Amino acid sequence: MYAACVQLVSVPGDTEVSLDAASHIELMVQQRLNRMPLQYIVNSWDFHRISVKLVPPVFIPRPETEVAFYVLIFCPVLLVFIILLNLQFVNESVVFTVCYKFAKILLLL
Repeated sequence: MYAACVQLVSVPGDTEVSLDAASHIELMVQQRLNRMPLQYIVNSWDFHRISVKLVPPVFIPRPETEVAFYVLIFCPVLLVFIILLNLQFVNESVVFTVCYKFAKILLLL
Protein backbone atom coordinates (compact mmCIF):
# COMPACT_ATOMS: atom_id res chain seq x y z
CA MET A 1 0.00 0.00 0.00
CA TYR A 2 2.78 2.41 0.93
CA ALA A 3 6.05 2.53 -0.84
CA ALA A 4 8.96 3.79 1.21
CA CYS A 5 12.27 4.45 -0.39
CA VAL A 6 14.53 6.13 2.11
CA GLN A 7 18.07 6.68 1.02
CA LEU A 8 19.87 9.13 3.28
CA VAL A 9 23.50 9.86 2.60
CA SER A 10 23.75 13.52 3.54
CA VAL A 11 21.58 16.44 4.60
CA PRO A 12 21.75 20.09 3.50
CA GLY A 13 24.61 22.10 4.93
CA ASP A 14 27.36 19.54 4.29
CA THR A 15 26.42 17.58 7.41
CA GLU A 16 26.91 13.91 6.70
CA VAL A 17 24.77 11.19 8.20
CA SER A 18 26.44 7.94 9.17
CA LEU A 19 25.18 4.73 7.63
CA ASP A 20 24.07 3.53 11.07
CA ALA A 21 21.99 6.68 11.59
CA ALA A 22 20.56 6.42 8.08
CA SER A 23 19.55 2.80 8.60
CA HIS A 24 18.00 3.68 11.98
CA ILE A 25 15.96 6.49 10.37
CA GLU A 26 14.90 4.12 7.59
CA LEU A 27 13.77 1.57 10.19
CA MET A 28 11.77 4.22 12.07
CA VAL A 29 10.08 5.40 8.85
CA GLN A 30 9.23 1.81 7.93
CA GLN A 31 7.75 1.19 11.41
CA ARG A 32 5.58 4.29 11.07
CA LEU A 33 4.46 3.26 7.58
CA ASN A 34 3.43 -0.05 9.15
CA ARG A 35 1.18 2.04 11.46
CA MET A 36 3.23 1.48 14.62
CA PRO A 37 2.35 4.18 17.19
CA LEU A 38 4.89 6.98 17.38
CA GLN A 39 5.28 6.42 21.13
CA TYR A 40 6.64 2.90 20.51
CA ILE A 41 8.98 4.15 17.78
CA VAL A 42 10.60 6.82 19.99
CA ASN A 43 10.49 4.43 23.00
CA SER A 44 9.20 7.00 25.51
CA TRP A 45 6.36 9.42 26.17
CA ASP A 46 5.64 12.03 28.84
CA PHE A 47 2.88 11.37 31.37
CA HIS A 48 2.17 13.48 34.46
CA ARG A 49 5.60 15.13 34.55
CA ILE A 50 7.51 11.88 34.04
CA SER A 51 8.89 10.21 30.95
CA VAL A 52 7.57 6.67 30.54
CA LYS A 53 9.63 4.07 28.64
CA LEU A 54 7.32 2.43 26.11
CA VAL A 55 7.76 -0.86 24.34
CA PRO A 56 4.93 -3.10 23.11
CA PRO A 57 2.66 -4.26 24.81
CA VAL A 58 2.86 -1.42 27.39
CA PHE A 59 -0.22 0.81 27.21
CA ILE A 60 0.39 4.25 25.74
CA PRO A 61 -0.61 7.05 28.13
CA ARG A 62 -3.20 9.38 26.65
CA PRO A 63 -4.12 12.95 27.61
CA GLU A 64 -7.57 11.88 28.84
CA THR A 65 -5.88 9.32 31.11
CA GLU A 66 -3.86 12.13 32.65
CA VAL A 67 -7.07 14.08 33.35
CA ALA A 68 -8.59 10.98 34.95
CA PHE A 69 -5.43 10.68 37.07
CA TYR A 70 -5.95 14.21 38.40
CA VAL A 71 -9.63 13.52 39.08
CA LEU A 72 -8.73 10.40 41.07
CA ILE A 73 -6.26 12.42 43.12
CA PHE A 74 -8.57 15.34 43.86
CA CYS A 75 -11.97 13.62 44.17
CA PRO A 76 -11.23 12.17 47.62
CA VAL A 77 -10.29 15.67 48.79
CA LEU A 78 -13.58 17.05 47.50
CA LEU A 79 -15.48 14.16 49.05
CA VAL A 80 -13.95 14.88 52.45
CA PHE A 81 -15.01 18.53 52.20
CA ILE A 82 -18.55 17.55 51.23
CA ILE A 83 -18.76 15.16 54.19
CA LEU A 84 -17.43 17.88 56.50
CA LEU A 85 -20.04 20.23 55.07
CA ASN A 86 -22.81 17.74 55.79
CA LEU A 87 -21.50 17.30 59.33
CA GLN A 88 -21.38 21.11 59.56
CA PHE A 89 -17.65 21.26 60.35
CA VAL A 90 -17.05 23.65 57.44
CA ASN A 91 -19.29 26.17 55.78
CA GLU A 92 -20.44 26.26 52.14
CA SER A 93 -17.97 28.94 51.11
CA VAL A 94 -15.01 26.67 51.96
CA VAL A 95 -16.41 23.84 49.82
CA PHE A 96 -17.17 26.28 46.99
CA THR A 97 -13.61 27.64 47.11
CA VAL A 98 -12.08 24.15 47.01
CA CYS A 99 -14.32 23.10 44.09
CA TYR A 100 -13.51 26.32 42.22
CA LYS A 101 -9.75 25.84 42.64
CA PHE A 102 -10.07 22.20 41.59
CA ALA A 103 -11.91 23.24 38.41
CA LYS A 104 -9.17 25.78 37.64
CA ILE A 105 -6.51 23.10 38.03
CA LEU A 106 -8.35 20.79 35.62
CA LEU A 107 -8.67 23.59 33.07
CA LEU A 108 -4.89 24.18 33.19
CA LEU A 109 -4.11 20.58 32.15
